[in-house]
Amino acid sequence: MKRNTSVPVIDNVTELAAYIRNRYQEQMQREISPLKLQKPLYFLFAYWGGFIRKGKQSQSKCSNSIEVDYNEFSDYLYKAKIEAWVYGPVLPDVYRVSDIDRHYKKDVLSEGLVTEFVIDLLGQLFKVSDFRLVDIAHADKVWKKYFNPNNTTHNESMPPEEIIDEYSTKI
Repeated sequence: MKRNTSVPVIDNVTELAAYIRNRYQEQMQREISPLKLQKPLYFLFAYWGGFIRKGKQSQSKCSNSIEVDYNEFSDYLYKAKIEAWVYGPVLPDVYRVSDIDRHYKKDVLSEGLVTEFVIDLLGQLFKVSDFRLVDIAHADKVWKKYFNPNNTTHNESMPPEEIIDEYSTKI
């Protein structure tokens, strides 16, 4: 069955955030900080987009039999506004949700490749300190381009295409 690759892989980013929060509590046995929640959301988006885009580019160059047809997947893990804040990229709509737990759905990850990707990357990100994640995000060209330290409000949008383009060169 052919998927609609213009539709994000995950319908609701708030449900993904609730999933991340729940998984973090289970694995780490403590509450997740707002910072620790925001960075995995961003890195999941960035690395997924880079991974899929790079896979599509590689497949177009190679006609051998393939295990995964990356063309069946959207480059967008989810659709949400990402802004350049002081401590790195933030999804303001998720940041402003007061009771994230009410959005929890155990089956938010329905696709095998997506589930494997998210669980693997979260396992790595959970082990990294909050401020190390900030340092990593601050190294991103897209964040640097859209963050202006002279502004009193730090809410410049980071274009998703630019994020995916940058990460497709990192993978």
